Amino acid sequence: MGRTARDRREHLPKPVQKIELNARHMKMRLALAIFLLLGGVGLIFYSMRGPAVQAGWTEIRADAGDAGCAADFTFLYPLGTTGSPRAEYRALTALYTGACRDAGRIFGNDAAEDVHNIRFLNDHPNEEVQVDPGLYAALEQIAESKDRSLYLAPVYEIYNGVFHCEDVSETAYFDLRQNEELRDWFGQVCAYAMDPAQVDLELLGDNRVRLKVSDEYLAFAQAEEIGSFIDLYWMKNAFIADYLAARLADNGYSIGTLSSADGFLRNLDAAGETDYSLGLYGLEGNEIRSMGVLHYRGAQSFVCLRSYPLTEDAGDYCALPDGRVLTPFLDVQDGLCKSAVSDLTAYAKSAGCGEILLNLIPVYITEEFAPERLEELADEGIQSIGYWDGELHYTEETLDVETESGQ
Repeated sequence: MGRTARDRREHLPKPVQKIELNARHMKMRLALAIFLLLGGVGLIFYSMRGPAVQAGWTEIRADAGDAGCAADFTFLYPLGTTGSPRAEYRALTALYTGACRDAGRIFGNDAAEDVHNIRFLNDHPNEEVQVDPGLYAALEQIAESKDRSLYLAPVYEIYNGVFHCEDVSETAYFDLRQNEELRDWFGQVCAYAMDPAQVDLELLGDNRVRLKVSDEYLAFAQAEEIGSFIDLYWMKNAFIADYLAARLADNGYSIGTLSSADGFLRNLDAAGETDYSLGLYGLEGNEIRSMGVLHYRGAQSFVCLRSYPLTEDAGDYCALPDGRVLTPFLDVQDGLCKSAVSDLTAYAKSAGCGEILLNLIPVYITEEFAPERLEELADEGIQSIGYWDGELHYTEETLDVETESGQ
C-alpha cells in the first residue's frame, strides 16, 4: 500500500504581521490592563477575607464539606463579644465545624473510620471497647437513669421505615395496631431490651465499655437479621447538644444558643445579661395553637417533646390516614409510640439536655399522665411547662410567661 504525504504547510505558523498602534490606543489599553489587574487582586482579596461580618447575633454555619450533625442544629452567637467580629466568626466556624463533624461520627450508628462509636459497639458485642469521652459520658448517664430506650435498636429500625415511606398506604405494614404479626415480633424484641441479663452496657471506667449480649439474644439476632442492639436514635441530638455546648465552653465561648430541629436547646449565656424567649404551643384537636412565649435569662437547657411535627424538619413523624400520628417516642414495654400529653417542655439551669430527657421519658412516654411526677422533678431542679386539659401548666411559680391574651 502506497503512502501519501500530507501537506503540513497549513499547520505552519503564519508570517508575523506588523500593526502600527498609535500612542493614544496604547495608553487606553494600559489603563484597562491596570484596572483589570487591580480588580482581579481585589476579588482574590475579597474571597480570602470572605463577606463582611458585622457585630451582633449571627448564625454560625459549619463548613458544608464536613458538617456532620450540623444540618440538625442552629448555632447563634453575638459576634464582637470578645474582639473582632471577623476573627470570632472564623474561629467559631472552624470550631463548630470540627465539633459537628466529631459529634456526628461519635454518636451515630453508622460506621466511621477510626471511631469507636455506637456502630462499632454493635459490631463488637462482648468486647471491651475504648470510646470517646463524650460518648462515654452519655452512656454513663443512661446507665444511671435505668432507662432502657437505648436497647430498642431493632424496633427503631422498623419505625425508621415508617417515617420514610413514600406512600402513606405503605405504613399499614409498620403500624402495630394493624399488623399483629409485627406486634408479636416487637414483643419479643422488647422482652430482650428490658432484660439486663440479655443485653446491657458494662461501663469499665477510663472510657472503656463492653456491650454485653447473651448467647440467646445473639442467636435470635442472627436468625432475624438484626444488626443493632443499641441506638440513641431520636434521643441522639439531646446528647449531641450537650457535647457541642461542652466543646464551645472548653474553648472559651460561654454565650450563644444551640438548638436542634427536634426540640433540644442549650443556652450558653453564663453571664445572664441577655433576654431570651421560647415559643409555647399546644394541640387542640388537629389544630396547632400558639399558647404564648416563655421569657428567661441565663444558661439553661431545654427539652421540648411534642406528639406532632411543629415544622417540616421537626423530626420523625408519620401521619396515618385515620388521623393518628406515629412518633419515635416508643415505650420499651411494647414498642408502641406514646405521648401522655401533646406538648411538654422541661428545662434546668444545672442539667444538660441528656439528663433532662432521661428524667422526662417515664413521664412523657406513657398512656397515663401523672402530673405530680413533674412536681417531683421540680424538687430536683428540673422545671416543666406543658399543655393539657385546655391550658398551660407549669411548675415554676415565678415563671415569666406571656400568654396569647397578654397576661
